[in-house]
Amino acid sequence: MDHAQWLLDYFFEHATEENVCHLICGKEVCEKCWREIHKVSPYKYNKYLGESRQGVRGKIHGNTGSIKPSIEHTESIGWFQNFVSDIGEHMPHQEKVTLPAGMKKTDKWKLMTSDLDSQSLAKSSFMKIWKNSFSNITIVKENPFSKCHICTTLHFEYEQCGRYDKEGKKLIIDKKREHWEYVRKQKEAYYMRREASCLCPKRFLTIIIDGMDQKKTNIPILYTKARNSKQISNLQQVRTHLLGVLVHRDSETSGMRKVGFGHFDLMQYPHDANLNLTVLLETLCEFKDALGTELHLQTDSASDNKNKTVLGFLGLLEHLGIFEECYLHMLPVGHTHEDIDSMFSNFSSSLKGDIMTLDDLLQAFQKLSYVERGKMVKLVWDFKGWMENSLINSHGLGDQFEFRIHTVDKERRIPIFHYRKDEGERWMPDAADDTTYEVHQDRCGILIFKDMDFLQRAPECVAPTDKSMYLDRILKETCPKLLKSGLLTSTEQQWWENFSSEVMTYLKTSRNVDFPLIHLIESVKEIPETLMSHPVETRLQELEDKAMKRALVYTGNYLPPKKRKAAEKSKKQ
Repeated sequence: MDHAQWLLDYFFEHATEENVCHLICGKEVCEKCWREIHKVSPYKYNKYLGESRQGVRGKIHGNTGSIKPSIEHTESIGWFQNFVSDIGEHMPHQEKVTLPAGMKKTDKWKLMTSDLDSQSLAKSSFMKIWKNSFSNITIVKENPFSKCHICTTLHFEYEQCGRYDKEGKKLIIDKKREHWEYVRKQKEAYYMRREASCLCPKRFLTIIIDGMDQKKTNIPILYTKARNSKQISNLQQVRTHLLGVLVHRDSETSGMRKVGFGHFDLMQYPHDANLNLTVLLETLCEFKDALGTELHLQTDSASDNKNKTVLGFLGLLEHLGIFEECYLHMLPVGHTHEDIDSMFSNFSSSLKGDIMTLDDLLQAFQKLSYVERGKMVKLVWDFKGWMENSLINSHGLGDQFEFRIHTVDKERRIPIFHYRKDEGERWMPDAADDTTYEVHQDRCGILIFKDMDFLQRAPECVAPTDKSMYLDRILKETCPKLLKSGLLTSTEQQWWENFSSEVMTYLKTSRNVDFPLIHLIESVKEIPETLMSHPVETRLQELEDKAMKRALVYTGNYLPPKKRKAAEKSKKQ
C-alpha cells in the first residue's frame, strides 16, 4: 500500500480532534517513538494528520501509476532509436540488431552528447537505458558475415595506437564517425525509396532480394527434446535454400507496408543471376497491374547481382516499355543487412519447432504475417545464355554501387546505363567531363545491347544438377532411421515413405511453360524496333550518309530539293 494512504487510514481510525493514539504492537507509545519506528517525518505526520481531520480518505493525484521521464531522457531515447534504425544491421539468424564492428558504447554516448548538447543524459544513465530498453542491440567485435574493409582497418589501427596516443586515437575516431555518417546516408536513401514505393505506387516500385543462410532451412529440424534422441541424431539433412523477396507496397491482407515472398530450392540450380532474375520476373508478374514507372531494385553487392546479365534484363524492361527507368542499388560491403534480413530472423524464430517435411517448412514461412506466399522453385530461365551474344561487355562494374538504366530514344527505346559509387554523387559518364569515360562512344551513356536478336526466341530452362548420389544417401540412411524411430506423425510417416517421389517432383523441370515476360508486355501497345544502335553511332551514321550522298547532274527545268525528293519517291513506287 502507498505510505501516504496508510497514514490517512491510520489517522482516520486512531485520531480525534484533540489527540492521536500511537500504538505499536498493541501498546501505546509517544509520538516521537511512533514516528521513528514507522519512519515518518514531522512534516509528513502533520500534513496527513491535518488532511485526515479535514475528512480526506484517499490520496488521489494525477501522477498515480505514471512515469514522467525528463526531456533529456526522452531526447536520448529518440536519438538512439534513430541511430540504430539508420546504421544497425538486422541479423538473419537471430533476433538481434548489431552495430558496426569496432564501435564502443562510449563512442555512442559521446556522439549523442555532441548532437544533443545540453539535452543529453549522463553516461551512467545512457548505459542504464541501453541495458533496460535496448537489450537486443549489441556490438560485435567482427561481423560474422561479410566484413567492411574500412571498419576493420580503422578498428585495427585504433588497437595499434599506444595507450597515451590521444591525438592518433582522436583522428581514428573522427574517421570512424565520418564512415558511420556515410553508411547512414546510404541506408536513409533506401528508406526513402521504400517509403516512396508505398506513398506513390503509381510511380515507384521498390523491391529487395536476398538469400538466407542455407544451414538454417535444412530438414528435418529436430527442436523438441522428445524427438531429438540419439537414434535419429546426426542425420543427413535435405539441403534447401531460400531466396527471399520484400516488395514495399501496402498489403491488403496484413495491413503492413510490405509484402513478402519466399522461393525455396533443393540446391538443384546454381545460385546466380539466372535464379535471381527468375524470381524477380515472377515477383513483377504478381504486381503486373500496379508496377509504376520506376523500378528500384535493392540487392547485396555480390557478383550474381552486379553483372551485365542483370543490367541487360533491366535494360530489356526499359526497351519493352514496362518501366520508364530502372535503378539497381547496393549498400556498402559489410553494411548490407536490412529489413529482408529481419524477415529471415522472424522465419528463423518460427523454426524453433519440429520441421520434418518440406510442407512444414513452407507453412512455417507462410505464418509470417506479411508473407504472401512461399513456394518451391520448379524452373529457372537461362537469361545468361539467352542474352549472351547480344550483350556488350562492360568492365569495372565491381567498384560501383548504383546503376541507372534508362532510354535516350523514345521511339526505338535504346537502353543505356549510368553509374555512381555513392548516393549523392553525380551520375557517370558525364558528357560534359571527358574524365568520366574511357571510350568516346560512352560519353552519353554506356550501351547495354549491340542488337536485340535474342528477342526472336524465348529463353530455355536451366537443366537441374544431378542429385542422385545425394538422394541415395538420404534414402539409405535418413529415411530408415526416421521411419523406425516411431517419433513421426502419420502425415510425416507417409511423406518420408514417399520421399523419393515427393522430392523428384521438385527436381524435374516443368515443360511447356510460357515465358512470364509475355504477361508483362500484354499491356504494352507498341513494342519498339529490335535493331538498335548507340545514340553516338546514330549521329555518326547520319554524318557519314550526308558525306557519301552524291549530287546528281540533270538537264531541263530546275527542280527544288523538296520536289526532287518527291519525284524520286514516285519513281521508286
